[in-house]
Amino acid sequence: MSDYHYEKVIALAQTPIHGAYKPVADKMLSYDSAALSPKAFRTWVLPPEDDTDDPDDEVIYGDGYEIPLDDPHRGEEVEHATFERALEYCRTGKIGYVSVRNGIGRAFVQGSKWYELEFRIRNNAIEEAYCDCPFPGLCKHLLAVAIMLSVINRNGDIDLDRDFVLIDKNRFFEMIKHNGQAINL
Repeated sequence: MSDYHYEKVIALAQTPIHGAYKPVADKMLSYDSAALSPKAFRTWVLPPEDDTDDPDDEVIYGDGYEIPLDDPHRGEEVEHATFERALEYCRTGKIGYVSVRNGIGRAFVQGSKWYELEFRIRNNAIEEAYCDCPFPGLCKHLLAVAIMLSVINRNGDIDLDRDFVLIDKNRFFEMIKHNGQAINL
């Protein structure tokens, strides 16, 4: 399906935002259990899945990377060039969505296309990380999510021991506007 036709499908998506959110850096943060699910966010950025399983219930055990959230640069297999590209992804708002439920994380990062990531947060580190991009090692998408979580955590703006949802502010307000919702901040 061409991008143009898929954009028409997205324009028809009705994904109301529920829950209480607060601004944190360039994201909107919610600890509310009614916050936007990964499956609902996915409808905004990727074509429909061709399976009947609920992706919110799946756990994908990744490639075994461990990225410490107190200093993502010193994680296993972190190459300097990849780290620099990941920083650029953070600076330019490429991280569209991150959700952690019961220690299992899902994220969507916009590169040459939208990439879907899964990981586990345990002991202040991202573990068992997986990204569906074609890069054969620890990719900039995973590293960007780790850097963003690290910075927000270091600033005291997030509790990584709780379930949470982070949505890029621009995407958040686009979804609110599209659905004709009113918000109170």
